This record gives sequence, C-alpha cells and structure tokens, in this order.
Amino acid sequence: MSMDTASLALAEKGQFGVTYESGTTVTTGSYWLIKVITTATFTTLTITGQDGDAIAGNAFPVGAEIMGKITAFTLASGSILAYKAPN
Repeated sequence: MSMDTASLALAEKGQFGVTYESGTTVTTGSYWLIKVITTATFTTLTITGQDGDAIAGNAFPVGAEIMGKITAFTLASGSILAYKAPN
C-alpha cells in the first residue's frame, strides 16, 4: 500500500473510516494504523509483509501505534481504533 501525501493526510484524520474494537471476535478489512486505547493484547494480528517474530501475544500500552498493511486482527483484551486504508 502506497499513499500519496493527500491520501495520507486524510487517512491520519480517519477520513476513510475507523473501527473501534474491544471484543474478541475476528476483525478483517484493510487498515493502515491501529491505535491502542486501553492496554491491548492480540490473539492474532496479520500484517502483510511482516517478518520476524509474531506480534500477537504481546501487550501494547495505551497510546501505542501499529502501522502497516493490516488485514485481520483479534483482540484477547483491551481496546483499539483501527484506521481504514484508502481503497
């Protein structure tokens, strides 16, 4: 996903939509940023192009941001805002 400057400015303000999640059901879609509202742990977190160790299972503190081409996530605990990517 590559965003031009105008799209990035809109995405940063949530102009493509946001998803608030505090439950433990699978959420899928096209997101570019997750902001942690209350300390959050993920059961799954799928980021296209991610390599290295798994991100799921780690606790993210309030205010943490996770960026990338996020296509699915499931919370074990906490709450987040997931910012939708432009189509």
